[in-house]
Amino acid sequence: MPRTRRVTSIDPCHDPLRATEQGYARNLFVSTVLRQMKPSTLHSFEDAEIAQEWAHESRCRRCDEDEILQGDHIRRHLRRWLARHDRPAPVAAPASPVRENFKFLADLLALSEDEVAVLQFLFVVARSQRLQAVASSLGEMALPDAIRAIAAASSLTYPRVAAALSPGARLMQAGLVRVDDSPFVLFSKIQASEPLIDVLSLPSLDRGTFLHAFVEAAAPATLSRADFADAAAVETACALVGAAARTRARGVNLLLHGPTGVGKTELARLMGQELGLEVLAVGRSDSAGEPASPSERLSSLRLALQVAPPGQSLLLFDELEDLFRWELNLFTPSRAAPQMSKQWFGALLEENAVPVVWCTNRIEGIDPAFLRRFAYAVELRSPGRQQRARILAKHLGPSCPLAAPDVDAIAQRFDVSPAQLATAVRGARLVAPGGVPDRATIERLLAPVHRAIRGEDATLRPVFEPCGYRLDALTCREDLAALADRVARFTPGAEPGVTLCLYGPPGTGKSEYVRYLAWRSGRPLVHRRVSDLVSCYVGQTERNIAAAFEEARQDGSLLLFDEADSFLRERRAAERSWEVTQVNEFLQQLEAFPGVCACTTNLLRDLDQAALRRFVFKLEFGFLRGEQAAALFASSFPWAVPLPSAAERELRQLGQLAPGDFAAVVRRLRAMDARPSPPELVRMLADEAALKDAGARAIGF
Repeated sequence: MPRTRRVTSIDPCHDPLRATEQGYARNLFVSTVLRQMKPSTLHSFEDAEIAQEWAHESRCRRCDEDEILQGDHIRRHLRRWLARHDRPAPVAAPASPVRENFKFLADLLALSEDEVAVLQFLFVVARSQRLQAVASSLGEMALPDAIRAIAAASSLTYPRVAAALSPGARLMQAGLVRVDDSPFVLFSKIQASEPLIDVLSLPSLDRGTFLHAFVEAAAPATLSRADFADAAAVETACALVGAAARTRARGVNLLLHGPTGVGKTELARLMGQELGLEVLAVGRSDSAGEPASPSERLSSLRLALQVAPPGQSLLLFDELEDLFRWELNLFTPSRAAPQMSKQWFGALLEENAVPVVWCTNRIEGIDPAFLRRFAYAVELRSPGRQQRARILAKHLGPSCPLAAPDVDAIAQRFDVSPAQLATAVRGARLVAPGGVPDRATIERLLAPVHRAIRGEDATLRPVFEPCGYRLDALTCREDLAALADRVARFTPGAEPGVTLCLYGPPGTGKSEYVRYLAWRSGRPLVHRRVSDLVSCYVGQTERNIAAAFEEARQDGSLLLFDEADSFLRERRAAERSWEVTQVNEFLQQLEAFPGVCACTTNLLRDLDQAALRRFVFKLEFGFLRGEQAAALFASSFPWAVPLPSAAERELRQLGQLAPGDFAAVVRRLRAMDARPSPPELVRMLADEAALKDAGARAIGF
């Protein structure tokens, strides 16, 4: 069945295509099967408006002017018309402004006369319902038949039309013309693209108008350089694209790869914004707004490369993986089979006059012959905590009442991409009371998506609350504030990293201080407990240790091993070989690790002596002094101050009181929803401290 085409109604008195339309219709009538006047063919043709006009033009004087011609009458009059028009004739060019637009297009794309002639016919038949009626009389046709019909209408030979419509011709390569694989009537079998039809009808056509009909101007960037983790890579990418645009160098292509939502498209927009280049997104959808096929996307890129002004534009090709077919195999890594010629793609990456940024979510399996042709590649990962907090604050806007500590807590708990943060804020504005996002709503929206992607419940992650953290509540001979400043300024390099061993009784703040170091330095925290590392399978503990170091190395994280004495025991007391190999593995990894690594232990004497020597800082944490206990009591239980003298004296004399004891009592009160009296609070703290003595006493008979 014929597919309907959009036809614009034009006033016949001001139709720039009327003479051209008449010429094509005449040539189709006199040069195709229609000329034979077979009833089976003529049945549909005789109802065409143009056929009726020709028949009336040839009627005799005795005929009624208002007579509706049909059957034998119209055939007789059409034969009389054919007697006067027995051969094809040159077709008149369209009137202004279409004529000037075709000339502009021919110059812009270096089209040949044959290509212009073919394109002109496709344009006119798309705009003319009268010509479509004539063309549909020829019935459904295969490609050779359609080429013969176009040749007949345009007074060209079959080889010339076939050459203009060959796969390697400009019209096809640029996506200006599309050939359908199935049999259709002429105007549906071979079609000019809808954007082209639209712009050729404009009063005045220029390069910018033509370009933006086929490619989309990218939206402004919403992120800044500070929102990307690898500042050096971003700087190099901007410098490369800027130099290419300034010098109009050829063959400059930038590859941005990483998981979805990490800001690859945003970075391309940012580069264009900073460099003063218009970012043009190519191949996002076809003329009907549907997702473009790989061939359509490549055609859009070819056209943009030919039309976009060098030195003023930056092309963005998103989702590069669409150009490959991913072949899965159970026994070997997946391979990506290209859906285009490797030679053609290689030539494109070496000859493009406009810089192109290619974005993809995956590069594994792609032939290195493709990847090596990119001038530079940037791997984008999820941003760090400080960057996530900054991005979240941007999306919330200055009018949002969400406090900075709440923003920071969300950024700590949810290791998500900028796109996920933006989506969560939009959702929170829809469901939060009054349309004002709050912490609980944002976390409720982020949690299930985070669980689906990473397989863990982020709401169970401990959140470091900087507003409630007190360095002065820690007892240590080292200046912990100065040490935190040094760790924050530390930049990983070729030299060994910063290593810390924190030891002392339970609850004295060792692990929490490491969390503070991660927060203070803006690094993610990779936290490993004994249960995460020690395995019953031979060699698995060593692999788990190596995996923890590798994860921290890749993400630039601060690495924390809690209860390190469980796998770093003195090797001289080892009874099994694996007890030695896991210590050896840890020491080798620690020596090669360029970042910040901290271990905590309650049993310093059990650690291997060689392991102790590897730690740059050995920090002993002790119990609270009297004045520290009083200050921490005031900040933990503000409703209970000032303390009675007897209660304060008892508090200051508790010799084994630690910050963890205060945290335990606070959690208990929160669970009970209670506010006991100051003496009762001191008694609860004393009970917590007494448990340390009970745990130290021998149990048995």
